[in-house]
Amino acid sequence: MTTPEKTPADQEAVTVKEAPASPFAALASLKPRSADAPELVTKEVLKDINKVAEDNKFHSRSARPASAKAVRNRRFGAGNAKVQFNIKLSKASQDRYYRIAEKMNVSALGDLIDIALDALEFNIKLSKASQDRYYRIAEEMNISDRGNLIDIALDALEAANKKRK
Repeated sequence: MTTPEKTPADQEAVTVKEAPASPFAALASLKPRSADAPELVTKEVLKDINKVAEDNKFHSRSARPASAKAVRNRRFGAGNAKVQFNIKLSKASQDRYYRIAEKMNVSALGDLIDIALDALEFNIKLSKASQDRYYRIAEEMNISDRGNLIDIALDALEAANKKRK
């Protein structure tokens, strides 16, 4: 009786079965070097390596000397505690928000919320009569962007203050 020849699939199955249980089993034969073992790279060999590297313009990545500007400036507002504030808004509102931030040169977007809240609180504090007056003057002057009315009023106040002095 003859034994059947092994096919490549059978040989592969045998190979898989004979594989070690752990991929790190081959490392078990490695042992740490003793303290009195000779150095693998001597100073002479290290000098030769450095000379070859220098001859071929291959520079090591040794640390650069610390520059005077190594310490970065803290971002403004870094001392204030920050909290996450997630909201959903329309794409148009998001575009408007970023456009205003760019126009006002606000780099920390959370600061624009503070500015907007201050403006809203100021608007709420205005009496109804003051609001009506504000809107009436804006209409009389044909000012569609009411922020321009505030600029005009501030310019007038500055001019009046200069005349008083």
